[in-house]
Amino acid sequence: MSDVNHKHILKKFYDQLLEDVDPDKVGIHLAQSKTITEMELRALIINEGRMQTLLRMIANKGQEAYEEFLKALEKEKCFVAYHLLKEEKAISDYKLKETIEKLRKIKEELLPLKEKAAIEKTTFKKERMEKG
Repeated sequence: MSDVNHKHILKKFYDQLLEDVDPDKVGIHLAQSKTITEMELRALIINEGRMQTLLRMIANKGQEAYEEFLKALEKEKCFVAYHLLKEEKAISDYKLKETIEKLRKIKEELLPLKEKAAIEKTTFKKERMEKG
């Protein structure tokens, strides 16, 4: 997966995640993958607001936990995974466009310097030949 702000994505789809995701099934997958501990899984089972707790855990554990969460959603055929991945792609595409634009600007800035360096190199060679 790409380097995206997983907290932003979780926040954007928070209500849909609360509605569509079974925290028990996803929690078991996350415990099996060692993304959450057995103690955290037990806390999910007994607490009110289980999905909120699970989302908070995922947000706090970082990008790898978010990626494992996506795998769990896909395994459970939870359609909200599609929305998360689509958002991730949109963010990555935007970052890519920004990077390409920055590189284009740098190239524009470097072109005159490259031309100037070529002229100076030619001038230097002529001067050396005239002296030598």
